[in-house]
Amino acid sequence: MAHQCHIRKDLVNKTLKAKYDLTFSNYLKEKRIKYACTLLLDPSNMKIDVISDASGFKTTRTFVRSFRSVKNVSPTEYRHLQVFKRNMFC
Repeated sequence: MAHQCHIRKDLVNKTLKAKYDLTFSNYLKEKRIKYACTLLLDPSNMKIDVISDASGFKTTRTFVRSFRSVKNVSPTEYRHLQVFKRNMFC
């Protein structure tokens, strides 16, 4: 990102740390997880490995571990909980 924007890496990291209290890798992980959440709720019911790949994770195992660290549930549990909540309030 720093290279694309023609700025120093340390400046990117300092800015993200000051604004979001995150490192670049954690910022990127959170953005990927947020995108994955939208895919998990898509009516097409994509498989977890497809969502993992589409969200930019190298392996499904890394995706599941990262997802759980951010959301405190697995991607499958997240999907089921959101569907349950949606059905309860309809």
